[in-house]
Amino acid sequence: RVFVRYEDLLFYAKNVTETLCKCGGGEPRTSSFVHVRSSAKLGTAAHGSNKTNLLDAIIQFGSNKGRIRGMTASDIIHTQDLLDSFLMKEFHYHYADLEELQQEMIAP
Repeated sequence: RVFVRYEDLLFYAKNVTETLCKCGGGEPRTSSFVHVRSSAKLGTAAHGSNKTNLLDAIIQFGSNKGRIRGMTASDIIHTQDLLDSFLMKEFHYHYADLEELQQEMIAP
């Protein structure tokens, strides 16, 4: 079993995909690596009217503020109850707290 953090795939896509390919016994392609900058999903069924692309993902997941944007106090409380503490530690994540959410809500 292999676990890959989304942000590692987002920020280090070439290295991660080459490592996973080798891990699975494959041979990485020798052609140049190209990031897909547009949304990987087509049509409105994927994300509704809110399309996402590489830049949107970097903004969303590239900072602590971005990752809690749109969360409510109830969401924060539930993450502390429901997310596995072992996996949080293994992936070097920390639980958001209500103070972070309050700072995000008053930030310009």
